[in-house]
Amino acid sequence: MGFLRRNLRGSPRPLKQTSFVTLVRSLVEYSSVAWDPYLGKDRDTLERIQRRAARWINQDYATTSSVTEMLGALGLEMLAVRRRSTRITMMYKILHGYVGLTPKEIASFIHPHQGFIFLEAVPASHQDRRIAPLLHHTYHPRVE
Repeated sequence: MGFLRRNLRGSPRPLKQTSFVTLVRSLVEYSSVAWDPYLGKDRDTLERIQRRAARWINQDYATTSSVTEMLGALGLEMLAVRRRSTRITMMYKILHGYVGLTPKEIASFIHPHQGFIFLEAVPASHQDRRIAPLLHHTYHPRVE
C-alpha cells in the first residue's frame, strides 16, 4: 500500500482502485483456499488492509465517515466473503473432478479411519482427540 500511496498521489479514483485490486488485493487473496485464517485477529488484520485502501481511494480520512459505505460504493466485497466463496468454489471443483484432487485423496489426508467428514458437524465426543485439534486449523471442507 505504501508504494501505491507514494506513487499515485493525486491520481483519479478509478486508477487507485484498479491499482489496489490488481497489486494488493490479489496478493492478500493468493492461495486463500489453503491458508484462510481462523483467528479473529488475523481476519481483522486482512480486512484492515482493504478498509485502509477504501479510505485512501476516496481520500476520506474523517472519523465520522463510514468505511463500510465506502467499500459498498467502490463495489469491494469484504475479504471474508470472497474467501468463503473461493472455498465453496474449490469444494465444488474437487467434488466434480475439475481439479487434480479427488474427494478420496482429501479424505485420506484428513482422517484415514473416518473418511471425508465435516469436523465442525461431528460432536467433539466422536472426533479422534489426537487428530481433530490438528485439522481444525487446516484446509478441510469448511464451507461455513
